[in-house]
Amino acid sequence: MDDLPSSVVFLPNHARGLPPDAELPRTAVLSDIPLIANAEASAGVEMTPLPLRYRSSEVPSSHPASADNSGDSTQELRPGDSFYGFELVEELGQGAFARVFLARQRALAGRLVVLKISRRPTREAERLARLQHTNVVPVYSVHDDPPLQIICMPFLGRRTIADVLRQYRWQRSTESSSSSGRWSLTRRGRSTRWESHRTSARPARAEKTSPPFVSASAAATEPQESFIGNPLAVLRLLSQLAAGLHHAHERGILHLDIKPANVLLAETGEPMLFDFNLAFDAHEQDRELIGGTIAYMAIEQLEDMRSRGQGQIDARTDLYALGVMAWEMLTGEVPFPPGPRGLVDLDELIAARRGELPSLRKLNPAVTPAVEAIIRKLLAPEPADRYQSAAELKADIDRHLADLPLLYAAEPSWRERFQKWRRRNPRLLRRLTISASLLLTALTAGLTYHYLETQAIAAARNKYHDLIPRMQSAHIELLVQGEYTWQEQGRLHAFDILQEYGLPYDPEWRERPEFQRLPPEEQRELSASLADLLLLVVQSRWEEDRWRPPDAQRQAAAELLELNRLAQRLYPTDVIPPLLIQQAREMAEILGADTATLPPQAPPASFRDHYLEAARDILAGRFTQALGRLEPLVAQRPSDGLVHFWIAFCRQQLGQYDNALDRYDIAAVLLPHDSRPVFFRGTIHSQNLHPSVAELQYTQAIYMTPKEPLYYRARGMTRWRLRKYEEAEEDLDHALRLGGPDIQAHIYRAWIRKARGNHQGAHEDLEKAFTLKPQTAGDHVARGLELMQTRPAVALDEFQAAERLDPQSLPALFNQINVLGNLGQWHQAVEVSRRLVAMRPDYVMGWVSHAVVLAQLGQREEAHHSAQKALSLSQDVVVLFRLSSVYALLTQKHPEDGEIAIDLLEKAFQAGFRRVDLVENNKLFLPLRNYPRYQKLISSAKSLFGKRKIN
Repeated sequence: MDDLPSSVVFLPNHARGLPPDAELPRTAVLSDIPLIANAEASAGVEMTPLPLRYRSSEVPSSHPASADNSGDSTQELRPGDSFYGFELVEELGQGAFARVFLARQRALAGRLVVLKISRRPTREAERLARLQHTNVVPVYSVHDDPPLQIICMPFLGRRTIADVLRQYRWQRSTESSSSSGRWSLTRRGRSTRWESHRTSARPARAEKTSPPFVSASAAATEPQESFIGNPLAVLRLLSQLAAGLHHAHERGILHLDIKPANVLLAETGEPMLFDFNLAFDAHEQDRELIGGTIAYMAIEQLEDMRSRGQGQIDARTDLYALGVMAWEMLTGEVPFPPGPRGLVDLDELIAARRGELPSLRKLNPAVTPAVEAIIRKLLAPEPADRYQSAAELKADIDRHLADLPLLYAAEPSWRERFQKWRRRNPRLLRRLTISASLLLTALTAGLTYHYLETQAIAAARNKYHDLIPRMQSAHIELLVQGEYTWQEQGRLHAFDILQEYGLPYDPEWRERPEFQRLPPEEQRELSASLADLLLLVVQSRWEEDRWRPPDAQRQAAAELLELNRLAQRLYPTDVIPPLLIQQAREMAEILGADTATLPPQAPPASFRDHYLEAARDILAGRFTQALGRLEPLVAQRPSDGLVHFWIAFCRQQLGQYDNALDRYDIAAVLLPHDSRPVFFRGTIHSQNLHPSVAELQYTQAIYMTPKEPLYYRARGMTRWRLRKYEEAEEDLDHALRLGGPDIQAHIYRAWIRKARGNHQGAHEDLEKAFTLKPQTAGDHVARGLELMQTRPAVALDEFQAAERLDPQSLPALFNQINVLGNLGQWHQAVEVSRRLVAMRPDYVMGWVSHAVVLAQLGQREEAHHSAQKALSLSQDVVVLFRLSSVYALLTQKHPEDGEIAIDLLEKAFQAGFRRVDLVENNKLFLPLRNYPRYQKLISSAKSLFGKRKIN
């Protein structure tokens, strides 16, 4: 099997490397673990970790980092490295184009500083240098070495207001996480609890834990009482920030990205503004286009985005963002959360800000009318109605803290003005207390009924809006197929949500008070959203059952047709999607039922129609077609997190990893309750041989969803690659505690124990794995992997059993090809690869595998066709390298293919491939050694890269 390149064993969402000393089957594919067991081949696909994440087309060939770091700057920076005269101590954070480190400046007594390393030079340092204020983080120095810009700033602490808000939300959600709905699935005799992939889940361990991104030392020093929700403490912070903003505005600097994450809480107690990356000089006529964070943007900033720089941006824009942040510190939430359908477009974002704000005092009873008046004036839609300067804001805040009437905002409550006056004059007016109490009692009696009904309406709306993130998570669970085992969980969660309103068994569910109290627009959207869930439940089941034997297929069609009809009754008559009609027609035809009564199927027209059509394509593995439907939807709803998630997922399946990472970044922000965007970021980093970054992503996913055994398995195997064997085994132990008897976890833990020298423990795990009855295709695949080296024929039986259990299992198909190739049965292997590309026509590595097998059989024309199909889908570095071996293999009989092989190999090196030794030691490339271009290419590559090891 040495002649078979390991492209045959690549999987979607799974990484490409193991420790060089890993004792596993040489070309194995794991089922739901983000790695493959092919140490040599996978090690050659190095994506060149950078200080910042370059795109493959932007990877520089060299970069002089510094005098004491003169090596290749493309090495991944990590604590302990030297960089521009600084010793990196700890990574504080990272984004798409920048990383932030705590460092020691050796030239100045080793003082602690913060280094912001960006590959997109900005004018942030120049603007910060013009500001000298106690509430603005200063800059020490700037180092420019294109394409890098390094800004050195003092280290004043590590906590931001965002960290405090995150701690507050975590504590609040932990206290309330015990309340969850239940639904009994009587047809299947099962029951379930809703347990979404959200940040509010309880920590997995009993020990006291800290929220993500807050270090243990920082958590230990946190004050017992947070300022979140405390109006006076919040106003004191705002007063200091207003002073810092006034200082910046006087010098013409607008921040334009004020948010909790950009306010540092210094160890001395002062709040300090930082990250002036998006700021600009208000005096400049030709300013650059601005950005910002949507949740904190004023109307004029949104209009500036829409008009590409023609908006009227001034100091009042910053004050609006300060008002949003104040609202969040007082309530724990931003004032403009996404609606039932998400924020559709800029017009809807603007309309939301022009709408009426809810009562701040109802959200936080500690807020007084004067405090609410200050916040509402900050959040006025029109700039003319806001504070006209940060100095005016500071004056009103300081007056309120001194128990004086407000000067620039209307004081709405005479009672509060009286209380202020009374605190300034504490000995007067005690006799008025009894009269005021009697008046208050009379007013309370008159308003009781109105208050109770208002509360009931608010509770109904809160219930509906709380369902939205649960619906989003259920969508993800229902559509992600393969070895993730989320679909059954998604179906149960979908019925949990339906049960909230008495579905599917209560025909009078619309008469329930919690539905009737919703506004008509929300009633309509809720009904359609519940129908969407049912439709996706049907489609996810149908994509599995359509491959079953005829009897099982008919039984499934009868059951699913009932749910389809229920969905049809839930949809408003004018929004029935084409997918519903198509489902009903397919299942009725299988049952031999009459389809004449079905409504005519119209082409998709609305956002919902196209989204559901894309969902069907995703379930069927038509990722290119799904992308064609999803991309236009972004313009309609730029803040719809599910659309961004599915674009990322489709691009990941197609091997377009950089674009997928960008989209997962957006999805993680727009779907903060769901951990899947973070988890899939980890799988991509693991694929691209960034195991350290993958470990961090998996850790964050575990924090968000501490009861998901898959996450522990993934992190455990990633830690194995990093040779953190003890921690890796702990993760597999945890996965087994959460998931119960698990064939896959036992086999993977056996491999880890073997690496640690615990052969007895490894033997016990393997014995357990082969005693348990396989429940999933992944179980059969894991057992087959263990048998590949010693008993390949039995391993083939396991992979074939996996395919029978799940005809769409990619690991089952890939590993059949692998074993058949090892046994020299290439004709049988090509039949399996044909099934693979027929089932997943958009999956690039399927076409690569097919091309490899065809090349082994000497079927040149068809191999060329498969290779070109793969290149049309993706030109990822792995695709380029594997296809170069295909053409090299064909060179023996067709010398002209040698030039194509060299072209692809050259592109692979340019895109980030570094393992020259894999090319030299692979006998598939032997026919190229007589080509001068090949000799020159290898010689140049060796001089540039030499032999590289994977970290």
